[in-house]
Amino acid sequence: MDMTKYTGANYLTAEEVKEATVKMITVLNKGEVKEGKYGDQIEFEVQLAGTNDVKKYTPYCKSVKNMIELHGEDSIKWVGKQFEVDTEKTKNDNEVVVVIIPKP
Repeated sequence: MDMTKYTGANYLTAEEVKEATVKMITVLNKGEVKEGKYGDQIEFEVQLAGTNDVKKYTPYCKSVKNMIELHGEDSIKWVGKQFEVDTEKTKNDNEVVVVIIPKP
């Protein structure tokens, strides 16, 4: 069995966003609910501008709020939409992490 999909390489990273010339993602699906460390979370397939790679993106709660503000509450309407993104530091379990966040 090919185990490369379990290495995290298929997830969009803050580092990829930081290094991107154009900080824009396109949402490719309506998202799927997955079980996460803190309960249910939404996971999207996205494409970072300037790449051909399809990556998974699990947005932070503030990111979801910004996405709703930009394109409404129904994620099916987000399919094909572009979101300008950047990175932001936040505290998670008493440690500082860098998250990807769409700009409102």
